[in-house]
Amino acid sequence: MPFVRTRQVAFHDTDASGVAHFTRLLCLVEEVEHEYLRSRGLEVLSPDCGWPRVHVEVDYSSSAGLGDWLSIELSLGHVGSSSLEWKFAVFHSERPVMQGRYVVVRVGRGGKPQAISEAEKECLISGFSKEGNACK
Repeated sequence: MPFVRTRQVAFHDTDASGVAHFTRLLCLVEEVEHEYLRSRGLEVLSPDCGWPRVHVEVDYSSSAGLGDWLSIELSLGHVGSSSLEWKFAVFHSERPVMQGRYVVVRVGRGGKPQAISEAEKECLISGFSKEGNACK
């Protein structure tokens, strides 16, 4: 069951023709990812933790424009020892706009990979179940 949020395409998300710029659409997906992490009690960024992107794949199907409401669906793919694979799909009025996946690595001070504990893994995964149990 994906984590779904809606966002409206704002003026600053568009190019001179009023079409949402591809990089801004990725930023909207990232906002949803951060909302999910916060909803599970995990920090997005702290002096001891960050989640830089190390791989991104995107297929664009159609455009979105100024004022369009987008439905952004986020789900969790592979969970590694220090990495997460996020899968996403973006729709406008049920019409696919883009879909893809990206991988983030949890890093600590100095940019070194930092392990995701078993409790954190369970917390991340359980948020996509029907029960959506809260993390401890």
